[in-house]
Amino acid sequence: MASEINQDPYLNLALRELVGNGFGGDWNIERKAKTLNKFGRNTAIGTSRALLWENGPAFETLRDIDSNVLDTFSSSDAGDVGQTVAIEGHYGDGSSNLVFVRQTIVSNGRNKVTLGTPLSRCSRMQVLTGTTVAAGDMWVYEDTALTNGVPTDLTKTANVIKGTDGELQSFKAQTSVSGLDALIVTRGQVSIAKKTSGAADVRLEVRAPNADFFLPVTGLVSLNTTGTTTIIVPLMPYAVVPPNSDIRVVAVGSTANLQVAGTFSGVLADRSAIPS
Repeated sequence: MASEINQDPYLNLALRELVGNGFGGDWNIERKAKTLNKFGRNTAIGTSRALLWENGPAFETLRDIDSNVLDTFSSSDAGDVGQTVAIEGHYGDGSSNLVFVRQTIVSNGRNKVTLGTPLSRCSRMQVLTGTTVAAGDMWVYEDTALTNGVPTDLTKTANVIKGTDGELQSFKAQTSVSGLDALIVTRGQVSIAKKTSGAADVRLEVRAPNADFFLPVTGLVSLNTTGTTTIIVPLMPYAVVPPNSDIRVVAVGSTANLQVAGTFSGVLADRSAIPS
């Protein structure tokens, strides 16, 4: 960790914190060499807390790590055929450890497409290639009944590309950390659009391995459409997200139908093996 010490004392502190909290002793960011930038938005924030994503329910129904029930993809538009879609997420290895995987599928309109690797978490989706852009909303979900390609039970969904809004990528301010990695969050950014006048409180939350609840790792950041609409939040010391954890950005508003967006950024550190 010598070069990391010289570059950033807060980073060195974060790596030592992982060791001190019992997560092994071979943490390294140079070996991993990967940054992470997660962003999401919610155009219908109201007076109850909700995740910054576009799926519909206030929060995702998070599965048991080893459930791996997220196995299906479809679009709401019959013309969405032949696009290559990248799907990023994690599956459980059978021992309650998350494993990151990036896979691709080929869209088949409103028909179900089975994922090659079923997931317990789906953090990002992107349309990579195709003769047309996405016309419909593209979903990843636990296999369930459909209405015109859309899951009738949205609590079974895990991510969506809003092709009906002209998007080619999902906007979900939530991700997970594999059993071999840790995320060191260095900054965040939140904003409120002038779609609806009002105020919103936003915060970053983490659910630790085997925990039942998300807990805040930052205080409330307050935004108002008639005042401060965008805030950049540097984190010093950095927020350390252990292996097999989930992290998300949530918001609550002063009125209905607020549009709030949030981003968190950081670096990934890896360890060579999962401690026995």
